[in-house]
Amino acid sequence: MQPVIRAIDVGYSWTKYVVEGARADHIRCRAFPSVAPRASGRDLALDGLTQRQTVPITIDGVVFEVGPEAPLVQDVVQALPHHNRYIHTPEYLALVRGALRLMHVDHVDLLVVGLPVALFGPQREALEARLAGVHDVGGGMMLPVSAVKVLAQPVGALFSATIEHPALQHLQSARLLLVDAGWRTFDWVVTSGGRILDKRTDSVAKSLFDVVDAIGRALARDFGVQLCAADHARIDEALRRKASVPIAGMSIALDPYLPLGQRVADEAVTALRRLVQDGTDIDHIVLAGGGAAFFADAVARAYPNHPLTPAPDAFYANCRGFQIAGLHHALHDARRGAPMTSGKSR
Repeated sequence: MQPVIRAIDVGYSWTKYVVEGARADHIRCRAFPSVAPRASGRDLALDGLTQRQTVPITIDGVVFEVGPEAPLVQDVVQALPHHNRYIHTPEYLALVRGALRLMHVDHVDLLVVGLPVALFGPQREALEARLAGVHDVGGGMMLPVSAVKVLAQPVGALFSATIEHPALQHLQSARLLLVDAGWRTFDWVVTSGGRILDKRTDSVAKSLFDVVDAIGRALARDFGVQLCAADHARIDEALRRKASVPIAGMSIALDPYLPLGQRVADEAVTALRRLVQDGTDIDHIVLAGGGAAFFADAVARAYPNHPLTPAPDAFYANCRGFQIAGLHHALHDARRGAPMTSGKSR
């Protein structure tokens, strides 16, 4: 029987997960917002029939709602656990279990997940131990996860870009800088012939959230409003669509505020340059992550002579790459006749 391999990329903004991925050339992903509010106990449907698209997940006796419409349950002002111990929070575990439930499988033989580069070494084993085992995914369902593999997040985008896309496959043997601009962390890896150069690989907690926050603070000041998480989501969407943002009944053009965001992007790239330096030995730069489009200009200014390529399907690149890595890992173990035991199991 073919093993069930699945990937989950729990970002600070979106949780992406694989719903189909038995072959590297046929991977399908889905996503929902990375919010896990406590269940309200009410669903005030307008027509008396429509229910929220959420899954109730119980962690230590507390019921959380996760899924596509979980933001509808959020408080107007709600502190989100965006810190270095995020993986230890009940909200993180609720998001993972929600993704497992929405995959519609009854077990997972190998689960592949990711961590920011700066947290990979200190927290990899703890995350493997937390996610391996039997999970209560709601609705009376218990879902066993036999083994867990944790990767540094940009490695997923690296697998996706250089394996899935023929036009980039030549980069497998190149000296490559891969930049992953996520919601909360700005990560990068330098590889040579597919091997990671650890001393030139790192991450900083200065990414798209800080861009949106800088713009949001300026908007709040200029228009005398108090912004909430939903407004930040609207600013994020407006940046992606290069559109105006609706706030307090107004449609506000973001063009005057973009320099504030670019200043944040420049600071993140400055941190990258401290390790990568002028990139004399770098052959190519690949950009991934939900913030790739916004950070592209800052990277291009720092490395004006380097070819720079956005990863195809940048939003799902890490998740797709995690799935590919899991398939390769399972194939390697099958050839050795060994069970999938690189992750922790319990």
